Amino acid sequence: MRMLVIDDEREFVSILQQWFSKRGHTVHGVIDIRTLPDVLARNQYDVISLDLNMPNSPGLTWIERIHSMSPKTPIIVMTAQADPNLAKLALQSGADDFVCKPVSLPKLEQIMDTTRANRRRQAQLTSSTVCRGPCLRLELQCTNG
Repeated sequence: MRMLVIDDEREFVSILQQWFSKRGHTVHGVIDIRTLPDVLARNQYDVISLDLNMPNSPGLTWIERIHSMSPKTPIIVMTAQADPNLAKLALQSGADDFVCKPVSLPKLEQIMDTTRANRRRQAQLTSSTVCRGPCLRLELQCTNG
């Protein structure tokens, strides 16, 4: 799994890089969110972790921007703010999940795997062909909106 961790805490990014790389994952870190457009233009990721408390720019404003630059990549918001209203806003803005820090690394890996699986399943359901019986072919086209 290729992960992008957007967090201004270098130590936190380093811990995630070490832990996930030992499990065969690739983790890139973005400390300064202003560099994010360039990073996303050059790389593709399976999942993005976004800290909402970034200096220079509120994290909530970046959820839609990330989706516009990388529409198929799930976003997991990670923050130390255990605020149900903030979680609701993040999910309404397009985040796939909301996680409060601190979180155990095995739990975080499980959340990332589940989020990726849900996104893949959703993509498969959005446009799929279903065949039943020898004479019937049913085409399904679903749109979000």
